[in-house]
Amino acid sequence: MTYGIALSAGVILGLADLGLLFLAQKREGFVLFEKKRPWKQKTVWIVLCGMGACGLWLVWVTDGLGYHFGRQMLLCGYLLPLSLTDVKYRQLPDLLHPVYGALFLLFHFFCGTWGDLRSGLVGTVVTLVFLGAVHLVKRDQFGLGDLKTLCAAAFLVGMPGIAYLFFRGLVAAAVYSGIQLLRRRADMKTEYPLAPFLLIGALL
Repeated sequence: MTYGIALSAGVILGLADLGLLFLAQKREGFVLFEKKRPWKQKTVWIVLCGMGACGLWLVWVTDGLGYHFGRQMLLCGYLLPLSLTDVKYRQLPDLLHPVYGALFLLFHFFCGTWGDLRSGLVGTVVTLVFLGAVHLVKRDQFGLGDLKTLCAAAFLVGMPGIAYLFFRGLVAAAVYSGIQLLRRRADMKTEYPLAPFLLIGALL
């Protein structure tokens, strides 16, 4: 029963993500969906199956349908669609940041405590200050979209959660980069999208 609820929650969140991506596609110029037969398109099934798998994985990792499960599901629901556009277009749709920011706020109010909300605000400020400085110095390597994504994630997971998430994402990126170097499919100057590695960090 618990796993069925987790799977259903993942699929429902995946459907919401598809709606957001469709709206973002109209506003921001990238193309993930064709107009005909959307149910046959790869992106639709990646999102739905991906979020369903996230639900099953997270309910097992967090040992039940509780606060931590809900928080990590929202985080994955935010990062999965961003990962798709980041990999394909190196673009992070602006529409997803305020929508998920509002969901994170509602989650804090209805499922968390004032301490969780305070931690989220502190995490957002710290992320904005430190990684905002990185963005100003290295805009070509760390874009504004990456900064917005990490600030929104920081609001949900707080401090030190955002530090753990960022560190795990960097470790995943380093491992992947090392494998690509060994396979001679990349060099030391190759740049990678950030969102997919943050998603991996959220699942670890």
